[in-house]
Amino acid sequence: MRLIWIIVYLLTIVAAAYKSHANKQPVRKIVETIAVYSVVGMFFIAGIDKLIPPLNSTDAWGGSDTSRLVKIYPSVSQHLIAGLVIVGGLIELLGVWCTLNGYSSGDNTTKRVGVTILSVFTVAATLLMYANPQVGVKKLAVISNINTIGGLLALWS
Repeated sequence: MRLIWIIVYLLTIVAAAYKSHANKQPVRKIVETIAVYSVVGMFFIAGIDKLIPPLNSTDAWGGSDTSRLVKIYPSVSQHLIAGLVIVGGLIELLGVWCTLNGYSSGDNTTKRVGVTILSVFTVAATLLMYANPQVGVKKLAVISNINTIGGLLALWS
């Protein structure tokens, strides 16, 4: 299933780039389109993944994020964690929609709202999962999320 998501992710980026090329956009705009779809595509897939119902009764809503958070925070109810993960997925999808809608329509305000939503979400997720007294600091994950925030903020302009 993960391979299918990666293929869909890559095909979406290629399709967006091709559409820009077919519309005779300058190279700068094509590269910008690739950047936008590359950065926010990850959030789209992660948001959808959090909202897919479990395949069997032993799995939790929210997928692997719920399972990881239950292990990190065993004293917190699994239902509460699953609810937070589902809300996180909805927030990711809202941020993706705002960013892509604003980008494609030329509405910088909507695009910036989406970028802000995704940036704040990434900071919150990083603190919850990778950098706090309960879990310590997972250096590579924190650095990766800082890079993601940098990519999002590059879309601000």
